[in-house]
Amino acid sequence: FSRQLTNYMFIGDRNAMPIIPLKMVQTSLTYGMSPFSGVGFALFGNYLALVKGEVEEGYRYVKIALSLMKRMPSIAHDSEIMYYSAHTRLRVE
Repeated sequence: FSRQLTNYMFIGDRNAMPIIPLKMVQTSLTYGMSPFSGVGFALFGNYLALVKGEVEEGYRYVKIALSLMKRMPSIAHDSEIMYYSAHTRLRVE
């Protein structure tokens, strides 16, 4: 389900692109972090850095995602976090 949800972001309207990651981040902040939370932070960081051009702000979200990945490792979601954060990390580092 998560793969389909995140893939939909890249197909649809560019203005609607941040809705899914923002909802993921909002849900994580409201109800607590889960192993899937890092994916939302990484996706939102990617959006900020690569679409909006706010590279430093996006990189901060990517670092949060990577930190969450270390604190709550998940075989199911770690690869997604690494994949989505790699684009922003390559631009910054």
